[in-house]
Amino acid sequence: MVYNVTTNTFTVMDFYLDYILDLPGVKVESCTKIEGKILLGLRIVGEGMVCHHCQNYTEQLHQNRPILVRDLPVFGRPVYLKIPAVLLS
Repeated sequence: MVYNVTTNTFTVMDFYLDYILDLPGVKVESCTKIEGKILLGLRIVGEGMVCHHCQNYTEQLHQNRPILVRDLPVFGRPVYLKIPAVLLS
């Protein structure tokens, strides 16, 4: 991971954060430090998913609205996960 002082962001190196986070089907796209907090931007790897209402598989995107979830702290710093809340139709 390389820290950019100008933009206050980290460049994720390969798979290290993916490995540490250990969420199947999820990739870490960004890592930002804001006011002592760590924000990890995540991306869902799969093409589509099974709808929890009708149980049909779909790849049609209806809405993509990220949600922010607080995770366990790392090295005494609070960690937040920015997860895409993908709604498929």
